[in-house]
Amino acid sequence: MSLYARLAWWLGASLALLVLLHGFVTERAPRLTTEDYIATRLEHDAEWLTDALHIEAGRPWLEARLIPPIYQRPGSGHYYTLVLGGQTLTSPSSSGRALPMPKTSGVSEAAMPRAPQAESSGHGHTAQGHGEEPLLILRRDLPEGGTLLLAESLDDLEAHLATFRTRFIALSLALFLLLLGGQFLLLRWLLQPVKQLERDTKRLERNELQQLPHPRLNELRPLVRALNALLERQTRRIERSRHALADLAHALKTPLAALRQSLPSPLPAAAEAALQRIEEIIQRELRHARWSEPGTTGLTLLDAAPTLEELLQTMRLVHRDRELAFEMRAPEHLLLPLDREDLLELFGNLLDNAGKWAQTRVRLTLRPAEGQLTALIEDDGPGADTERLNQDTPRGQRLDESRPGHGLGLSIVRQIVAAYGGSLHFGPSPELGGLRVEVRLPLPAR
Repeated sequence: MSLYARLAWWLGASLALLVLLHGFVTERAPRLTTEDYIATRLEHDAEWLTDALHIEAGRPWLEARLIPPIYQRPGSGHYYTLVLGGQTLTSPSSSGRALPMPKTSGVSEAAMPRAPQAESSGHGHTAQGHGEEPLLILRRDLPEGGTLLLAESLDDLEAHLATFRTRFIALSLALFLLLLGGQFLLLRWLLQPVKQLERDTKRLERNELQQLPHPRLNELRPLVRALNALLERQTRRIERSRHALADLAHALKTPLAALRQSLPSPLPAAAEAALQRIEEIIQRELRHARWSEPGTTGLTLLDAAPTLEELLQTMRLVHRDRELAFEMRAPEHLLLPLDREDLLELFGNLLDNAGKWAQTRVRLTLRPAEGQLTALIEDDGPGADTERLNQDTPRGQRLDESRPGHGLGLSIVRQIVAAYGGSLHFGPSPELGGLRVEVRLPLPAR
């Protein structure tokens, strides 16, 4: 999992948990506050009703002028029940229904059956004729030995809380999505230096940079400095090795030329072959030193079509005694990040080998696509052991002695392809029936 994915997941989960906790607290707060306010109002009403209580001949009654009007209006949602001396008095608003008796004094929640018929109250409450009506009940034990119950319907509170809950959930969800989107944008902005470091590393791999630029993020600077120091040490080490090898190969040229001049002519076949082999090795190492030079791979673009046409014309002349047909299928203007000499040596060896085994035709196909070049060299010859060809063979070893050669061409091709970061594969040609060599080379980004 990437750093961006981990941060996004953990921050998103934390934000979701925070929104849920905030929603739980916010949803509960209005209900608790409102119930506290209702309980306080019931306490005040209980004082009024206690003052209105009179007992005559053992019979309790309430003085009507001291009773708050809201308890006298049916369906108002405000009720009282007085239980004293074996008698029960109910408020006109309760339509004869007695309030449920709580077990202890104080404020509690309960429910009672709704009135069969109810009227709309002045504040918009409409009781329904079925189900139970939620109530907040205050029980007060009277000094006279009775019990006074006061209650207020929670229907209005439940309706308002349901509306508030719906709006709050919608607003919280919108706010959560907004914060989540802003959080992802913030993460992308914060991780831009990491993405830039990744892009710079790829440019470094393509030889477009010699060292990584210093990032804007302070935490990445020690890492970049360490990488640049490592790159510099590695470059100096490779440079010293390359120069030592090139100097050695160059220094051997003069003694070898002097040795050839001092030997009698003509030389024996074995001696001539040994000297020629030494010269080829020296030339090979000098070319390898040139391939290792900074800037020879991927910095300059070569229009390959004209160069390859010249190479094909040369192949036709080399194999003119067999009248082979050398064909090419390639775009008209194909820019390749190859040195011209490397291009000629790479395809020259492959085309020459194909010409040695072809019966009538050799075909070169170039297909640039998706950041890489695919080159196919096919012939209509008898084919070859592709399993052995796809293995790394020792330098100078020949897989078939029936054709002339020194066994160095395939090794040279492998070195050139490796120097440019490509791949080489051998297989049968489905169209021509002979051998097909597939070369893949990376192309520079446009």
